[in-house]
Amino acid sequence: MAQDVAQRDLDLGGFRIANIGDPAAPGDAAKTDNFHAPLASARNASAGTSLLASPADHIHPLAPDFVVLSDPTLQIVGPKTEVWFGVIDFDEIVGGQIQVGLAGMLQNCLVQAWLDGQVGNPTAGTLVMNIDSSSPTLVPVAAIGSQPFNRPSGAHLLTLTVEAIDAAAEARSLGRIVALRGL
Repeated sequence: MAQDVAQRDLDLGGFRIANIGDPAAPGDAAKTDNFHAPLASARNASAGTSLLASPADHIHPLAPDFVVLSDPTLQIVGPKTEVWFGVIDFDEIVGGQIQVGLAGMLQNCLVQAWLDGQVGNPTAGTLVMNIDSSSPTLVPVAAIGSQPFNRPSGAHLLTLTVEAIDAAAEARSLGRIVALRGL
């Protein structure tokens, strides 16, 4: 007699399983938990310890959370010059801390990222990252901050300034990129 194994759960004797009880140990047959709502995704998450095939304590990790902002223009600078500013909604970044990365083509200049400065006076804020190059020609420079800061809530002003390292030499900055990553 043929058995319909593709459509029915069968035990080793070939009998259809009508009811599976709650699992008592890892490796037991599982049934679904239709009572618990799935947990939200989170950073550094992992599978839970529930013996049920359920969302009761299983959390999927989030994808990396990046906000990348760029300014492709060429700036020729002398004293400290505000070259870019924008408003960032930190509520859209997951994690308790923010790590900042900066990149750009630099020649004899210092690039600084400021949080909560003022348009026209960004250095009134908090310095969160900087990169520099004393090269006499444009060279690529990139770095990731080693000291993340606590993620503020809501919208905040983020400003970039550029200034010459040596006032006697030409200072240029091209294609600045700011990356914010939630940790």
